Amino acid sequence: MKVLSTTSLIASIIFFIMGFYRLVFYSNPGFASSESRHLESTGHVSFNAWVGGDAFNYIINAAQATAYFVLFGVFYITFVLIKIGVKLQNTADSSFNSYSNRNVNFDDKENNFEDMNKW
Repeated sequence: MKVLSTTSLIASIIFFIMGFYRLVFYSNPGFASSESRHLESTGHVSFNAWVGGDAFNYIINAAQATAYFVLFGVFYITFVLIKIGVKLQNTADSSFNSYSNRNVNFDDKENNFEDMNKW
């Protein structure tokens, strides 16, 4: 379970970073094929640019960022639920072990059930 929770946490961090990258970082100095070849040769590279128009690129990047944030939420909630389950399992195991290790003496006056009938 520890490996699964750690993997889920790492995946959630990766998806959060990818979503944040899609949402914030954008550059489209020019998209025409000859122009972009010229810009790449001069050092101006476009990234997170899919089509020629800026508005369309923002819409595409926002949709992809939303998908990455949803994946982040799924994996983070999975991580939290696994941690809660492990904590509950450990609590249940420790309480079961503490009760099963107790020696109850039924001959003792405090634990005698015949005294209950006197009420």
